[in-house]
Amino acid sequence: MSGKCLDIGSGPGDITKDMLLPMLGENAEIVGADVSQAMVNYARKNYCDSKRLSYMVLNIETSELPADQIGKYDNALSFYCLHWCNDLRRAFENIYKLLRPNGKALTMFIGRHGGFNAYTELQQVPKYRSYLQDAHLYVPYFQRRLCTDIRGSLREMLADIGFEILHCSTREKSYKYSQQSLKGEILFECPGKLYYIYIYIYIYIYIYIYITLLSIEY
Repeated sequence: MSGKCLDIGSGPGDITKDMLLPMLGENAEIVGADVSQAMVNYARKNYCDSKRLSYMVLNIETSELPADQIGKYDNALSFYCLHWCNDLRRAFENIYKLLRPNGKALTMFIGRHGGFNAYTELQQVPKYRSYLQDAHLYVPYFQRRLCTDIRGSLREMLADIGFEILHCSTREKSYKYSQQSLKGEILFECPGKLYYIYIYIYIYIYIYIYITLLSIEY
Protein backbone atom coordinates (compact mmCIF):
# COMPACT_ATOMS: atom_id res chain seq x y z
CA MET A 1 0.00 0.00 0.00
CA SER A 2 1.45 3.33 -1.04
CA GLY A 3 0.59 7.02 -1.09
CA LYS A 4 -1.25 8.89 1.65
CA CYS A 5 -3.32 6.69 3.97
CA LEU A 6 -5.96 7.46 6.59
CA ASP A 7 -6.70 5.28 9.63
CA ILE A 8 -10.23 6.11 10.76
CA GLY A 9 -10.81 5.49 14.46
CA SER A 10 -7.13 5.31 15.37
CA GLY A 11 -7.82 5.57 19.12
CA PRO A 12 -4.62 5.63 21.21
CA GLY A 13 -2.47 5.19 18.10
CA ASP A 14 -0.78 1.89 18.95
CA ILE A 15 -2.31 -0.08 16.08
CA THR A 16 -1.65 2.75 13.63
CA LYS A 17 2.03 2.92 14.51
CA ASP A 18 2.93 -0.66 15.44
CA MET A 19 0.84 -2.61 12.93
CA LEU A 20 -0.30 -0.44 10.03
CA LEU A 21 2.72 1.78 9.46
CA PRO A 22 5.19 -1.15 9.09
CA MET A 23 2.91 -2.73 6.46
CA LEU A 24 2.95 0.33 4.22
CA GLY A 25 5.44 1.10 1.49
CA GLU A 26 8.55 2.96 2.59
CA ASN A 27 7.35 6.17 0.94
CA ALA A 28 3.78 5.93 2.23
CA GLU A 29 2.38 8.21 4.92
CA ILE A 30 -0.46 7.53 7.33
CA VAL A 31 -2.70 9.87 9.30
CA GLY A 32 -4.52 8.51 12.34
CA ALA A 33 -7.94 10.13 12.77
CA ASP A 34 -10.18 9.94 15.82
CA VAL A 35 -13.24 11.83 17.04
CA SER A 36 -11.70 12.20 20.52
CA GLN A 37 -9.25 15.04 21.14
CA ALA A 38 -8.01 13.19 24.23
CA MET A 39 -7.20 10.11 22.13
CA VAL A 40 -5.40 12.21 19.54
CA ASN A 41 -3.37 13.97 22.23
CA TYR A 42 -2.38 10.60 23.71
CA ALA A 43 -1.41 9.21 20.31
CA ARG A 44 0.69 12.26 19.49
CA LYS A 45 2.52 11.92 22.78
CA ASN A 46 3.08 8.15 22.76
CA TYR A 47 2.89 6.88 19.17
CA CYS A 48 4.16 9.58 16.87
CA ASP A 49 7.92 9.14 16.46
CA SER A 50 7.93 8.81 12.68
CA LYS A 51 7.94 11.50 9.99
CA ARG A 52 5.48 9.36 8.04
CA LEU A 53 2.89 9.33 10.84
CA SER A 54 0.60 12.03 12.20
CA TYR A 55 -2.75 12.31 13.98
CA MET A 56 -5.76 14.58 13.74
CA VAL A 57 -9.24 14.98 15.17
CA LEU A 58 -11.94 13.98 12.70
CA ASN A 59 -15.59 13.03 13.15
CA ILE A 60 -16.27 10.64 10.28
CA GLU A 61 -20.02 11.33 10.68
CA THR A 62 -19.69 15.08 10.28
CA SER A 63 -21.98 16.89 7.85
CA GLU A 64 -19.15 19.29 6.98
CA LEU A 65 -15.84 17.65 6.13
CA PRO A 66 -12.84 20.00 6.31
CA ALA A 67 -12.27 21.25 2.77
CA ASP A 68 -8.54 20.54 2.98
CA GLN A 69 -9.23 16.84 3.63
CA ILE A 70 -11.51 16.14 0.67
CA GLY A 71 -9.85 14.07 -2.04
CA LYS A 72 -6.60 13.91 -0.07
CA TYR A 73 -6.08 10.17 0.50
CA ASP A 74 -5.09 7.23 -1.66
CA ASN A 75 -6.24 4.69 0.93
CA ALA A 76 -8.67 4.73 3.85
CA LEU A 77 -8.53 2.08 6.57
CA SER A 78 -10.79 1.45 9.53
CA PHE A 79 -10.81 -1.46 11.96
CA TYR A 80 -13.44 -2.03 14.66
CA CYS A 81 -14.64 1.56 14.59
CA LEU A 82 -17.55 2.05 12.21
CA HIS A 83 -20.02 -0.01 14.26
CA TRP A 84 -20.00 2.92 16.71
CA CYS A 85 -21.44 5.21 14.03
CA ASN A 86 -25.11 6.11 14.37
CA ASP A 87 -25.23 7.27 10.75
CA LEU A 88 -23.22 4.64 8.90
CA ARG A 89 -24.23 5.92 5.50
CA ARG A 90 -22.89 9.38 6.30
CA ALA A 91 -19.64 7.80 7.48
CA PHE A 92 -19.18 5.93 4.19
CA GLU A 93 -20.18 8.99 2.17
CA ASN A 94 -17.42 10.90 3.94
CA ILE A 95 -14.90 8.11 3.32
CA TYR A 96 -15.80 8.31 -0.36
CA LYS A 97 -15.20 12.07 -0.36
CA LEU A 98 -11.87 11.75 1.46
CA LEU A 99 -10.48 9.44 -1.21
CA ARG A 100 -8.77 10.55 -4.39
CA PRO A 101 -10.04 9.19 -7.73
CA ASN A 102 -9.31 5.44 -7.84
CA GLY A 103 -8.60 5.48 -4.10
CA LYS A 104 -9.29 2.35 -2.06
CA ALA A 105 -10.81 1.64 1.33
CA LEU A 106 -10.57 -1.37 3.62
CA THR A 107 -12.83 -1.56 6.65
CA MET A 108 -13.78 -4.14 9.25
CA PHE A 109 -16.51 -3.60 11.82
CA ILE A 110 -19.09 -5.45 13.88
CA GLY A 111 -22.39 -6.06 12.15
CA ARG A 112 -24.14 -7.86 15.00
CA HIS A 113 -23.03 -8.63 18.55
CA GLY A 114 -24.93 -10.48 21.26
CA GLY A 115 -23.47 -8.27 23.98
CA PHE A 116 -25.30 -5.23 22.70
CA ASN A 117 -28.58 -7.11 23.10
CA ALA A 118 -27.73 -7.32 26.79
CA TYR A 119 -27.81 -3.52 27.02
CA THR A 120 -31.23 -3.25 25.43
CA GLU A 121 -32.58 -6.12 27.56
CA LEU A 122 -31.32 -4.47 30.75
CA GLN A 123 -32.79 -1.17 29.61
CA GLN A 124 -36.23 -2.73 30.15
CA VAL A 125 -35.48 -3.40 33.85
CA PRO A 126 -36.90 -0.41 35.81
CA LYS A 127 -34.02 -0.11 38.29
CA TYR A 128 -31.46 0.19 35.46
CA ARG A 129 -33.47 2.21 32.97
CA SER A 130 -32.14 5.60 34.07
CA TYR A 131 -28.55 4.39 33.58
CA LEU A 132 -29.19 2.97 30.12
CA GLN A 133 -31.30 5.64 28.46
CA ASP A 134 -28.93 5.88 25.51
CA ALA A 135 -28.21 2.13 25.24
CA HIS A 136 -29.58 2.05 21.70
CA LEU A 137 -26.72 4.32 20.59
CA TYR A 138 -24.26 1.52 21.35
CA VAL A 139 -26.00 -1.05 19.16
CA PRO A 140 -24.41 -1.52 15.69
CA TYR A 141 -26.18 0.16 12.78
CA PHE A 142 -27.61 -2.93 11.07
CA GLN A 143 -28.43 -4.69 14.34
CA ARG A 144 -30.35 -1.62 15.50
CA ARG A 145 -32.42 -1.83 12.33
CA LEU A 146 -33.08 -5.57 12.79
CA CYS A 147 -31.47 -6.19 9.42
CA THR A 148 -31.55 -9.84 8.34
CA ASP A 149 -29.20 -9.43 5.36
CA ILE A 150 -26.33 -7.27 6.55
CA ARG A 151 -24.05 -8.07 3.63
CA GLY A 152 -26.71 -7.36 1.03
CA SER A 153 -27.81 -4.14 2.70
CA LEU A 154 -24.25 -2.92 3.01
CA ARG A 155 -23.43 -3.71 -0.63
CA GLU A 156 -26.51 -1.80 -1.73
CA MET A 157 -25.53 1.19 0.42
CA LEU A 158 -21.94 1.27 -0.84
CA ALA A 159 -22.92 0.93 -4.49
CA ASP A 160 -25.46 3.73 -4.12
CA ILE A 161 -22.76 6.00 -2.68
CA GLY A 162 -20.52 5.28 -5.66
CA PHE A 163 -18.06 2.64 -4.48
CA GLU A 164 -16.91 -0.15 -6.76
CA ILE A 165 -17.06 -3.15 -4.43
CA LEU A 166 -14.13 -5.54 -4.72
CA HIS A 167 -15.01 -7.71 -1.74
CA CYS A 168 -17.69 -7.74 0.94
CA SER A 169 -18.24 -10.60 3.37
CA THR A 170 -19.72 -11.42 6.75
CA ARG A 171 -17.98 -13.80 9.11
CA GLU A 172 -19.36 -15.25 12.32
CA LYS A 173 -17.04 -15.75 15.27
CA SER A 174 -17.62 -16.78 18.86
CA TYR A 175 -15.47 -15.86 21.84
CA LYS A 176 -15.29 -17.12 25.40
CA TYR A 177 -14.66 -14.69 28.25
CA SER A 178 -13.94 -15.18 31.91
CA GLN A 179 -16.26 -13.18 34.15
CA GLN A 180 -13.40 -10.85 35.06
CA SER A 181 -12.40 -10.08 31.48
CA LEU A 182 -16.02 -9.64 30.46
CA LYS A 183 -16.38 -6.82 32.99
CA GLY A 184 -14.05 -4.79 30.81
CA GLU A 185 -16.62 -4.94 28.01
CA ILE A 186 -19.31 -3.23 30.08
CA LEU A 187 -19.80 0.38 28.99
CA PHE A 188 -22.17 1.55 31.73
CA GLU A 189 -21.80 1.95 35.47
CA CYS A 190 -24.36 1.92 38.26
CA PRO A 191 -23.79 3.00 41.86
CA GLY A 192 -23.22 0.66 44.80
CA LYS A 193 -24.87 -2.74 44.89
CA LEU A 194 -26.76 -2.07 41.67
CA TYR A 195 -23.45 -2.18 39.80
CA TYR A 196 -22.59 -5.68 40.97
CA ILE A 197 -26.09 -7.00 40.31
CA TYR A 198 -25.95 -5.35 36.90
CA ILE A 199 -22.65 -7.07 36.08
CA TYR A 200 -23.99 -10.53 36.83
CA ILE A 201 -27.23 -10.00 34.96
CA TYR A 202 -25.22 -8.69 32.02
CA ILE A 203 -22.91 -11.71 32.11
CA TYR A 204 -25.89 -14.06 32.31
CA ILE A 205 -27.39 -12.53 29.16
CA TYR A 206 -23.95 -12.44 27.54
CA ILE A 207 -22.78 -16.02 28.27
CA TYR A 208 -22.67 -16.99 24.61
CA ILE A 209 -21.47 -14.34 22.23
CA TYR A 210 -21.78 -14.47 18.48
CA ILE A 211 -20.11 -11.64 16.64
CA THR A 212 -20.70 -11.05 12.97
CA LEU A 213 -17.72 -9.26 11.51
CA LEU A 214 -17.95 -7.36 8.27
CA SER A 215 -14.76 -7.49 6.27
CA ILE A 216 -15.08 -5.13 3.38
CA GLU A 217 -12.73 -4.08 0.62
CA TYR A 218 -13.85 -1.77 -2.15
